[in-house]
Amino acid sequence: MFGSGSRLRLVRRVVAFTALAALALAAVAVAATLPTGGKAFTTPPTKHRAKFSLTLVTSPDGRSIEEGGAAIGSQYAISGGSIECPKAKKQPGFHETPFLIFGFPATALTMKGGTYGFTAHLTQRETNILGSTAKAFTLKVKITGTVVGATTIEGTVSAKGGSCTTKTPLAFKLKPNPKVPVAPGA
Repeated sequence: MFGSGSRLRLVRRVVAFTALAALALAAVAVAATLPTGGKAFTTPPTKHRAKFSLTLVTSPDGRSIEEGGAAIGSQYAISGGSIECPKAKKQPGFHETPFLIFGFPATALTMKGGTYGFTAHLTQRETNILGSTAKAFTLKVKITGTVVGATTIEGTVSAKGGSCTTKTPLAFKLKPNPKVPVAPGA
C-alpha cells in the first residue's frame, strides 16, 4: 500500500515530532523558576492596615517552604502568619483589632503547568485570638502559592474557625525582605 519512500517519510516525521515535543518539554522545565533560596518572603508593609500578614522562609535550594510554628518574638524569620479577627469580642484595654497567629507546615514546591507552586493545609487546635475574650477554637488555614519569579510568590490564604473565618480567600504577593534575617542553615 505504501512505498518504502512513504514509510521512510512517515518515520522521519514521527521522529522529528517526537524530538520537537521533547525540546518543548525541556524548555518548559528550564523556564520554570524557583524562588531565591534561604530568604524570608513577606507581605509588604502597607499604608493601610492589612487583614493578614504572611512570611514564608524558603529552603537553601529554594525547592521548599520551611516549617514554622505560631510564634512571637523569634530573632529569625519563621514561616507563618497572622489574620485579623474584627468580629471577635475585644479584651478590655485592647485598642487594636484582635488577631490570631498561625504556623506553616513544611511544603515542597511542585511543578504544575510550567510553574512551581504549593498548596498547604494547616489545622491548629485550641487557637486563641490575641486581644479577645473569645474561647479557644480549632482553626483551619489553606494557603496556595505560585512562584511567578525568583523574587515573587503570589497566592491566597483563607481561614475557617471562630470569628476569624475569611469570607473569601485573601490575595497576597510576597517579596524577599532583606531586613528579616533567616536562621543560619535555612
